[in-house]
Amino acid sequence: MAQKFPFGIWNYLPLSESKLTDIDDWAECGLTVTMAPSISMEKDDPRDLIPFLDRAASHDMKLMINVRDLSYATYAEEGAEAYEKKLRSLHEIFKGHPALYGYVVGDEPTKPEYIEASVQCMKIQRQMDNTLSPYLNLAGAHTLALSPDHFGGRTYPEWLKYMVDESGFAVCCFDEYAQTINNVEGYHSYFRTVKPHVEAADAAGADMWGCLLSSAHIVFNKPTEHQFRWQINVSAALGCRGIIWFRFYDRITAPDFYGSPIDEFGYKTDAFYALLRCQRRFSAHYGEILMRLKRKSSYIVGDPRGNYPNFKPGDHEYILNASIDDTGVLSFFEDDEGNEYLCIVNGCVKYFASFKVEFDTAKCSLTELHRNGAVELPFGSDNFGLGTMTNDFGVYPAQLRLFRIDKKQ
Repeated sequence: MAQKFPFGIWNYLPLSESKLTDIDDWAECGLTVTMAPSISMEKDDPRDLIPFLDRAASHDMKLMINVRDLSYATYAEEGAEAYEKKLRSLHEIFKGHPALYGYVVGDEPTKPEYIEASVQCMKIQRQMDNTLSPYLNLAGAHTLALSPDHFGGRTYPEWLKYMVDESGFAVCCFDEYAQTINNVEGYHSYFRTVKPHVEAADAAGADMWGCLLSSAHIVFNKPTEHQFRWQINVSAALGCRGIIWFRFYDRITAPDFYGSPIDEFGYKTDAFYALLRCQRRFSAHYGEILMRLKRKSSYIVGDPRGNYPNFKPGDHEYILNASIDDTGVLSFFEDDEGNEYLCIVNGCVKYFASFKVEFDTAKCSLTELHRNGAVELPFGSDNFGLGTMTNDFGVYPAQLRLFRIDKKQ
């Protein structure tokens, strides 16, 4: 079975407020790996989650089990033995279920003891069952600002490598919402957060996910459909290997959050259908092929963004130059056979753009890929005998296009 790009949600609804048909909504929206309704070891019977796992399995969906009183805080406060005992009792109920992804370790650890406890919780899960995928979310820019004292004397990249080596698991997540503030500085903040997290993951041999925004709150605006597409496509182009959305459900008890895909009365909003289109369209065209590729490098084209370098002549042997009306992302990927790929994204959420890519026709041609590589559209004839060709690729707001670079012998 092909590996699918993970899409999921932070699910704050407790089991008591959830219903089995919620799973159908998640599948309709295009979620693939997501949190089950939250439970408590003290108040809930975990067996009540089994029908949710069964329903998820029927949709080829994986669920993370989120236990409110079983996290890195439990490990730090009660010790390894107590944490492991509780987790084992829980896992006896769910082990072997085809829809079980793993157990949520926790959100945004920033205290040194919580950061170390997070690693140990992941390690216990993997030693208990190496098919489990623990879920840990880091505090985005805040995590990057922590000192080595928080990471046991390590830099953040060194800690991430330690996390992988110590726990035996190589997936982590970070959160960033500034991209929905709707000003240029918000976009700069997003790029400044993504780059060090993804580069640290690459160095550690890990996959990095992004926890991004799907609700309005505080200074963050409700994403438009263009902004949903931007968050997905830019994050994937920059090397993120999964997305968790904050959040999916509005609640009457949290009026400062609004505009979620499902409102506080249980109705699907325009955000639900916007997110559905963006996730399912991405999955249909790129959600499997990008999981088979490894990102090599990323650049900005046009107006600068954050701390990414602008693409310039000489940065690549075959792709000689690139330009765009406003701003864009250009990334190079590679598959296991050594074939190279070019990914471009319109970085503007308002306007259609012309993304021009100049390449050396003596050395390569370009083949555009759709439907996860099942559809190939060749480009690259040198009509003027100049030895290079500039293809003018139209890209609607936040559109991603993917090309294989076919090298000539």
